[in-house]
Formats: sequence, structure tokens, C-alpha cells
Amino acid sequence: MFWALRGGGAGSWGVIIDATFPTLPIFNATLHIVGVLTATLDQTASLMTTHAKHVSDWDQVQAGQYFFLAGSTTNSTLVVLTLFKDLDGDASKAQMSSFLADAAKVGATVQGETTVTTFANDIVGLPDDESSGFNTILSSRLVPGSVYSNTPESVGPAYKQLLSQGIPSVLGHLVAGGAFHFQDVLIQAHHHEGQVAANAHIDSAVNPAWRSAKTHVSNSP
Repeated sequence: MFWALRGGGAGSWGVIIDATFPTLPIFNATLHIVGVLTATLDQTASLMTTHAKHVSDWDQVQAGQYFFLAGSTTNSTLVVLTLFKDLDGDASKAQMSSFLADAAKVGATVQGETTVTTFANDIVGLPDDESSGFNTILSSRLVPGSVYSNTPESVGPAYKQLLSQGIPSVLGHLVAGGAFHFQDVLIQAHHHEGQVAANAHIDSAVNPAWRSAKTHVSNSP
């Protein structure tokens, strides 16, 4: 069944009659949330280039991050949610301080910096609700780590082009090939490298681009 789910070919199917899943000890985590506001499209481009230059800052502490940009051809808001394992609020703010300082240098306004420290499950688990689904057209790209290490200045103009074409929002998150995201931290809390990151290098990976991806960026027109 699992081979079928990952693309076994037409007509592949199966019935799961038994499954065993490992469990791991619970641990504390801190969710750091911050908003960064810009007033012009060029300022937004500079902000996203700044973020690109800092996107590897949190690798050594195995942080997971979602970054959500809602913008227009003028002002925009970047919301960054970063999860730090076994760090308290002050330590988490220290990890983000360099990026936020550089964001302010390009003219962006940093506001609403908050932290929440609790059991990891209470942070990443969402309460049940009665929301219905919705239909949308989604486009996504896996951005390789080489872009962030070699040409981070190319990231800002890419965001500028998206916003200038009328894309209202862009969502990105750190992924397996280059860093850790929320699920990696949960699954491999007691290892130095996330299991998803390790699996990204296997020959049978469905999408080889995951092996070198640093972020997964998606947008909905």
C-alpha cells in the first residue's frame, strides 16, 4: 500500500491489515511568531532577500519554520513562525534577532514578536473544527539550498515578480533536503538529523528535487 501511495503505477492498490508506528518521548518547544511589514514593493523584495540570507541561521538548532507573505504591488506583511526544540522564549528571540535586525535595516517594520513555550504536541496540533474545504489553484516550487547559499539576492526579485503579477500571498517552509520543518523535529527529536532529511538522499525518492531542496514555496492566485 505504501509503495502504491508513493507512485507504484496505474492499478496499484492494497489493503493495510496491520501497522506499527514508533512513539517518541514528549519534549518542550517554543513557537516564535513575528510580523514584518513593508511599505513598497522594492522594500518587500529587499526583505525577502534578507530572509533568504538568514534562512540557514537556524539549521544548527534544528528549527522548523513557516513564512507567509501577504502582499500587493505596494505594502505587504511577512509572518514568520519558527519552532525551536528545547529552547525557551529568550533563547528563541536570540536566534531570530539577527534576521530581524537586518529586516529593520532595509526599512521594514518589525512588530508583534511573541513566543509560546509548551509541549511540542500542543504547539503543532490544531483543534478540530467544522471548517469545510475549498477549491483553489496552487502552484509550488522546491527551492534548492544552492540558491540560498550562492545567490540569495535572486530570491527577492522572484517575490517581487510574483506580487507584481497579482499573486496575493506566498507560503514557504523549510524542508527536508536542506533543513528541518515541524514534522522533522517531532519525528526525530532525539537524533541529530531528521529522518525526512535522511530519506531525501535515497535513490528511490519520488521527487529527486527533495534531495537538494531548502524550502518549499507555494502560491495561490
